[in-house]
Amino acid sequence: MAGILPWAWSGQTRPPRPGDCWKPGDPLTGDPPHERQGWYGIYDSDSTVATIREGSAHIVAPGAA
Repeated sequence: MAGILPWAWSGQTRPPRPGDCWKPGDPLTGDPPHERQGWYGIYDSDSTVATIREGSAHIVAPGAA
């Protein structure tokens, strides 16, 4: 599965100060608190979602082949 897994799923959540580190009271976006918020996140409106969906259609469960 290398190459198709997102770093952090942020969904509909957006950081209040993109590029700043997380602070208590901020929503959790999936990024580590010590990293820039929004830096690694994949949002529900990103084109990356279609790429993940397409790639996951090619994954075969163990024993299903």
